[in-house]
Amino acid sequence: MTAPRRPFRPCWAGPLLALALLALPPFLPSAARAGDLEASGVTRPQYNAQLSFAAPGSVYGIAVKPGQAVRQGDLLMHLDSRAEDSRIAQLKSEIASSIKVRTLDTRIKQAQLDMDRYGEALRHKAATVMEYQHAQLAFDLSRLALEEERFRIEQLRRGLSELEAQRDHLYLYAPCDGFVEDVAVEKGMAVDRNVPALRLVAIDPILVDLTLPVDEAMRLRIGDRVEVRQPGAETVLAGEVDQIAKIAILSNRTLKVRVHVPNPRKMPVGLMVTVRFPGIDAGARADAATTDTNQGEIYESGK
Repeated sequence: MTAPRRPFRPCWAGPLLALALLALPPFLPSAARAGDLEASGVTRPQYNAQLSFAAPGSVYGIAVKPGQAVRQGDLLMHLDSRAEDSRIAQLKSEIASSIKVRTLDTRIKQAQLDMDRYGEALRHKAATVMEYQHAQLAFDLSRLALEEERFRIEQLRRGLSELEAQRDHLYLYAPCDGFVEDVAVEKGMAVDRNVPALRLVAIDPILVDLTLPVDEAMRLRIGDRVEVRQPGAETVLAGEVDQIAKIAILSNRTLKVRVHVPNPRKMPVGLMVTVRFPGIDAGARADAATTDTNQGEIYESGK
């Protein structure tokens, strides 16, 4: 059984941003100017979602396993679609068949000939008006039958499109490049719609959300270079400022800042890191540049 092809659906901003960030040098020297602004944060995936089926069914095939790398559009798993496949094949065969249309078209030609002959006979008083009218009705009914058949075929095409869309709900495809973090179902298991079946993460680039004092965040610009380091590690990763919140957190006068960091080595996320902003002085309120659990709103630049 061949899985239906899924239209290309790119992730919200990952691929383009990843290409731009790859132009940055992946590693920077660990030396830094004293007084540079620093903040701590936890790395997180660019994409992290529990994928589920849009329809209930029985798991028929699992094409991936935990830890496996996948590309956008790859088939991950699918439910039993044999009944849908059979019905789709039947509809396609019925739509492709032109026997009934050709039969009705032939009947129209025959009814046309009969009507012409009765009309000629009526002019020579060899047929009655009623006989000619019956021939006309037979011709009209033949044309209506052909129109009805063409309408039925059009309805079959619409039904086929609807059934194919329903079958697509039985398949899970990778929405972007990433890694299978967890598979929550097994082959043969009955699953309901919207019940998590698989977790997919994308970790290149990785994200770090920071909370900075308003005075210091206002000195940043989208695209500013940053240096990211894990505590105790010598390697320093290069990234850049991608988003700066437009709404401050009133309770502590801070703004959320999001940093994107290329991760070609696919290092794990969920780790505490220190982010340094070269050339940006920490100022008198550097002690406030720490993570915060308050929920500030972050908007993409230019919006």
